[in-house]
Amino acid sequence: MKRELIPDIIKGIAIILVVVGHADSPFTKFLFYFHVSIFFMVSGIFISQKHYESVKSVFKYIVSKIKRLYLPFVGLGTVFVLLHNTFIKMNIYTDNVLFLVGDRGNSIGISHVYDDILKQLFYTVKFIPTEPLIGSVWFLRILFFSLVLYVICRFLIKKIRFINEDIAVLTLSIVFLWLSKQNHDPFYFIYAAFSLHASGKYLYTKFRTKDFSKYGNIIYAAAAGIVINFIGNNSLAAIDISANIIGNPLVFIVLSFLGYFMVYNIAVLVSKSKLAPLLSYIGKSTMMILCLHIVGFKFVTYAVVKLQHLPIYRLASSPVYDGSGYMWVIYTIAGLALPLALTVCYNGISNFIKERKTKNNS
Repeated sequence: MKRELIPDIIKGIAIILVVVGHADSPFTKFLFYFHVSIFFMVSGIFISQKHYESVKSVFKYIVSKIKRLYLPFVGLGTVFVLLHNTFIKMNIYTDNVLFLVGDRGNSIGISHVYDDILKQLFYTVKFIPTEPLIGSVWFLRILFFSLVLYVICRFLIKKIRFINEDIAVLTLSIVFLWLSKQNHDPFYFIYAAFSLHASGKYLYTKFRTKDFSKYGNIIYAAAAGIVINFIGNNSLAAIDISANIIGNPLVFIVLSFLGYFMVYNIAVLVSKSKLAPLLSYIGKSTMMILCLHIVGFKFVTYAVVKLQHLPIYRLASSPVYDGSGYMWVIYTIAGLALPLALTVCYNGISNFIKERKTKNNS
């Protein structure tokens, strides 16, 4: 069956927003209200009844997520742990105390030499991120466990035949959202993510039945953005998904829904333009971009350090040195370009190997 275009475009727009948010842009605060939630919601679109109709299908789904989320996490994490001390020598990380001095100093880039590499590798195998340079991979851990939780719960709900599935999922979403708020460990965001998976599937099904005009998409997207900005700026409820901080669950859900609605309308609008193939490709490359966009940022920071004759330890500024002016645009381009270039290379090599195997077998 042909893969739908809109969900991939939504993912493409969402990952661009993540990179823009990390690039210290003027929109960072606004984007942090909803940009990560969109990924949890759009992931729900790809879950269907076939994934939880039997024990076998649930097991098969979990295995697929191990391959797509856990193994890449371990592989990439292992490489970066082994390179950690090298990164310190290159000043990509630094333990120089002068790094904390001045307007551009921050503690995020501070990192000490690993005396026990095996301990860090053990954390990686346990699905716990340790490397600042690929700090965004925390998302893979939460996504994996929340998807597994969601599919198992849907399987159990389906087995209890006298319970209405929609009502049961809604009830669990509310309970899990409450549980997430009661625990400050970032891991417990898997409960809040359950509600996002469920609502993402439901809302997408509803949205796609509406045929808005071009101007309708623009108006709805703009209106959603205005409301997000208003609620975010006038709400005292802090939101930081990476730290499982969702001060007000209702505000969190409303902002997530509005962000999803805004991006959906932009995606529908873009799907009718020449940008659709590019954004769809970016959407299919979110894993590489998520994991390596900060590495792309480092090339820009290195150029800034050299051009402005800054101390080399400023290379450790994380995620960027200075995103003011138009620098956030340059950082964003670099954060997208490097992972996409690596994706093209990987796909090219992969296709070449497959073709060679096909020729050898024929």
